[in-house]
Amino acid sequence: GGSNTGWLDTGVVPEAGVWSHIALTRNGTAIKFYLNAALLYSYTLSSAVASNYTNFPFRIGYAGYGATYFDGAIDEVKLWNTERSQAQIQGNLYSAPTLSDSTLLAYYDFNTGQGATVANRKVGAAATSFLSLTNSPAWSDVKIQSSSGSGVTVTFPRSYINTSGGFTLPATVTGFDSVSYTHLTLPTNREV
Repeated sequence: GGSNTGWLDTGVVPEAGVWSHIALTRNGTAIKFYLNAALLYSYTLSSAVASNYTNFPFRIGYAGYGATYFDGAIDEVKLWNTERSQAQIQGNLYSAPTLSDSTLLAYYDFNTGQGATVANRKVGAAATSFLSLTNSPAWSDVKIQSSSGSGVTVTFPRSYINTSGGFTLPATVTGFDSVSYTHLTLPTNREV
């Protein structure tokens, strides 16, 4: 959306109830839309001039005018300051990006599962790049907790903790005894 494009309809309808990976790239006037790393839509803008972003702040899951909100679940959002190739999109479908990559602007993994802020996991990211939640979205936490005596076991059924971090201890937790990690083979439709 914005002053030089209006809204673009890709005509692509993802399968309901199934995780899909969606990528949108822009290089000058060229826009490309990928679903599960397959290029399904491209468009050429009339000019490469961007909208007035003072009036259009960065938002995830909000269409802007008319208060249209995304009706679904979002697992990860990755932002780069360069166009990603189809091969790069395919290669990064099921993994966290390299958080020290100089072309990575932000990585939001939504793994906190609580509170009103989503941290930008990019190495050195300023707190001003963290997201503030609005419209009371629900956290859908995938971790499973069980108690045994004075201890709590937390099980993660997907790649929740990874080599780049991915989990912030709740403020009420002061420490932990151990962490074990089992690599999971994920289905081909894990993330948005």
